[in-house]
Amino acid sequence: MMAKRLKQLREERCLSKKEVAEYLNVNPSTYGKYELEKRQPDFETLSKLAEYYDVSVDYILGLSNIRKIDEAFYAFIERMQELDEETKSDVIRLLEHLISKKNK
Repeated sequence: MMAKRLKQLREERCLSKKEVAEYLNVNPSTYGKYELEKRQPDFETLSKLAEYYDVSVDYILGLSNIRKIDEAFYAFIERMQELDEETKSDVIRLLEHLISKKNK
């Protein structure tokens, strides 16, 4: 999944493999191997890629379909953790109601 995501992100920005490799300060063939699933980037390189493409590492790895989680979302999750289960369910129902109302 990571290889597919890397290629997708690069192509969305009309970048060449060479351009991305230069940003990462790696050999173009090394970067090419990331997109071919023949080599895995180390954590530092993965972090650079996430920053470069403005997405989360989880998104690149295929662990999430959410490209980037902003600070407001993190704050929301932190507040949700303070609630009991019944109140969490109420919040979810309220969100679903607001979303369905918006989509009408």
